[in-house]
Parts: sequence; C-alpha cells; structure tokens
Amino acid sequence: SDVYKRQTWAFAFVIFNKVVTAQYFVWYLIYLPLILARSNLFTDAKKRWLLIYCAAIWLAVEFLWMMVAFQLEFKGVNVFLELWGINILFFLVNCGILWLFITNHHYSAAAPASAPTQKKLHKD
Repeated sequence: SDVYKRQTWAFAFVIFNKVVTAQYFVWYLIYLPLILARSNLFTDAKKRWLLIYCAAIWLAVEFLWMMVAFQLEFKGVNVFLELWGINILFFLVNCGILWLFITNHHYSAAAPASAPTQKKLHKD
C-alpha cells in the first residue's frame, strides 16, 4: 500500500540521515497506527509483546540520546564520545524496528487489471 511505502521510506530516511532532530520522528509516527493495523505485530498476541518491548527500548534509547544531547548543547559538557556511542545504539535500534515492520507486514496481492466491459448498444 502507499501508506506502508511512505512510512517505510520516511523511517529509512530518518534512520540514515546524518542529522537527527525530534521533528523527523513526526514524519513516520503519523503513519504508525495505519501500519500497525496491517501488521502481524498488532494482531498476534505473542508478537504484540515484541512490539511493546521494541517501543520501550526505542523510548529508553531516545531518552538517553536527549539527555546526552542536552548536556552538550545547553551545558557545554564534552560528551562527544558518549553521544557517538548512543547514536550508534539509536541507529541499530531503529534499523531493528524497520526490519521488524518489513518482516511482519501483511502484503496483499495487487488486483488483476481488467479491461472495462462494453455493453452492447445496438440490437441484432
């Protein structure tokens, strides 16, 4: 579906972009309810726990990233090494979540294209 493609592209763009801002998260979070509705992660009870676990990990890493970024940007503390490590961790967590969405999406076959039928307009 187009929504799934847009979400996947937006998520991949944000993951592989060299600049990360909180504004970018909105780009793919708006599609999240639509994507989860057609995913095994939301419909399967066992996989729902995996989704909750991934969301908790993402929020924890996001919190760490913002904590360290705050130290650098607002307090001027030299935390470049810590920020580099958290960026690698954040990148890996996001790649894992993207892989999870791709492998658990319900793909539907495209409807076969058929030519419109013509009605007979004249009598024989």
